[in-house]
Amino acid sequence: MNNVSPKFPAAGGPIAPLTYAKVGGPPEDWWGLRIVDLDTLRDIDAVVEVDAKAGWVRHYVRDADGTFRVTPKGDALLVKRTRGRFEIRRGAQP
Repeated sequence: MNNVSPKFPAAGGPIAPLTYAKVGGPPEDWWGLRIVDLDTLRDIDAVVEVDAKAGWVRHYVRDADGTFRVTPKGDALLVKRTRGRFEIRRGAQP
């Protein structure tokens, strides 16, 4: 009989891939994550929130020179929601 909890994999067992992350958590270690666009294989910069399973990412918008854009009122950074195929990866680039 297998006594391993379905919620917690056995030591050394496979860990399910992350499909959702948001700045500030969950997960608690969100600052060590990379969000990759699977169609271009490029990292998505300045991500606020991502749902890889649903196929969207929210990220801050930058101008061509790399400066963050602000809302028309100028009171917050502009956030864009982009649809696509994304993967959440832990750690540095391979």
